[in-house]
Amino acid sequence: MSTGIRRLSPIHFVRVRNPFDLADRLLGGQDDWDRARIDQVVASGKTTRVNLARPLRILIAYGTASATPDKVYFKPDLYNRDAPVLAALEGEFRVHQLDQQTAQK
Repeated sequence: MSTGIRRLSPIHFVRVRNPFDLADRLLGGQDDWDRARIDQVVASGKTTRVNLARPLRILIAYGTASATPDKVYFKPDLYNRDAPVLAALEGEFRVHQLDQQTAQK
């Protein structure tokens, strides 16, 4: 029996529109990394780990609703994140310590 709900594998992933362009921007000017070297590593088929010289903060947004001026659209909550977010919104306001430190800089 099919529920019509799409299940995702337990391995989480992030889809990137132009992954090689992103790699080029992140690695550009670092340890002789350029687009040619990135292409060479990709062609080898081997997984290669490269640490970034400068730390990079990444924000991953997950949303189950979107809107146009006329309508609100709701999507299935595949990761069951809506309930904790709604509970947090109903709770007492608090600022995360890391956000306070960032704001003070």
